[in-house]
Amino acid sequence: MHINNNTISHRQLFRQVIVSFLGIFLLQIPGWESLVGRVGVLCVFIGGFFLFFYIIYLIRLSNLFTNMEKNFGKIISRMIILLYLSYLVVTGIFLLLTMHAVVSRFLVKNAAGWIIMGLAIVICCQGSKKGLEARGRMAEVIYPVITGAVVIMFVLAVFQVHPDYLEQSASITVENLGWGSYGIFCAFAPMVLLPFTLSRVEKSASTKGTIMGAAGLLAAFLILAFIVLQGTYGIQGLLYKQFPVIDLMKGVGLPGNFLQRVDVFWIIFILFSVLFALGSIFFYQNELLSSVHWEKYRILAVCLMYAGAVICKQMSISPSYYGWLLKWVYVPLFLLVTLAIGIIKRRRIRE
Repeated sequence: MHINNNTISHRQLFRQVIVSFLGIFLLQIPGWESLVGRVGVLCVFIGGFFLFFYIIYLIRLSNLFTNMEKNFGKIISRMIILLYLSYLVVTGIFLLLTMHAVVSRFLVKNAAGWIIMGLAIVICCQGSKKGLEARGRMAEVIYPVITGAVVIMFVLAVFQVHPDYLEQSASITVENLGWGSYGIFCAFAPMVLLPFTLSRVEKSASTKGTIMGAAGLLAAFLILAFIVLQGTYGIQGLLYKQFPVIDLMKGVGLPGNFLQRVDVFWIIFILFSVLFALGSIFFYQNELLSSVHWEKYRILAVCLMYAGAVICKQMSISPSYYGWLLKWVYVPLFLLVTLAIGIIKRRRIRE
């Protein structure tokens, strides 16, 4: 039994993490030039190794995020919240652009961006108001559907794998491994929001295993995608595809070929995961704004996201800008902020 609408179980936390990350991970990460072939698999292990320790660190800081104004003062807490809010807006724009790119290319040819993105925002905004437990229940329901569909797709895709392609290997250098591993670490940047959630998870002190399990499963899906995609297209073939996983879906059919365009169903499942992630963006926006008593700016934050997505679409700005912002702006800033918070915590313990 849950105490209120703001408490979730470990099971619900695990499934929310998987559903929020899986769709956008499969759409965007496979095919990165620094993550092809064996290099990609190695980078997942190396990036995951550092992510493991960072997650532990974030969990230990979570109690300081429950009442930020009390712990850091009004000015500093609002500066931190502004950083996180700007990250959520930029991430929302990235999700909207990715969603429109997939819909207009594979489902509805030349679909109007402002309509597709507007509908996505309206749907996700409504869902974000239903509370954390409602999102947890939704994740529980759709988790087996989405993960089951992805597993079936990969199992069927195995029959397309060419053993010769699997023998190909990109050059493995310290530079490639370094940037690729950092890219994987940056892909998990939404984990910085965990401290705002853990206070509302039952037995929050023991959530480490749950979060590590979710990150491990996501890493396993990525490794599987790297192997199957390389075996299907080869290293060089991957570099020319914008969404290699969707191209893989288009080539996979059910036994007997009794259903045409079965790829549409897999695309819908992936997009549903992206929609869930977008809903998480709006949910955390509401939570962060409420934490500093800025509830009246909720509509402004949503409008900024929509306007930013429409402008980027009109200016033909690629969603790849997001990776650059993560690597050079947000992840370094998040590391600095959490390091500073950790220093503050240690000083208070000593006092």
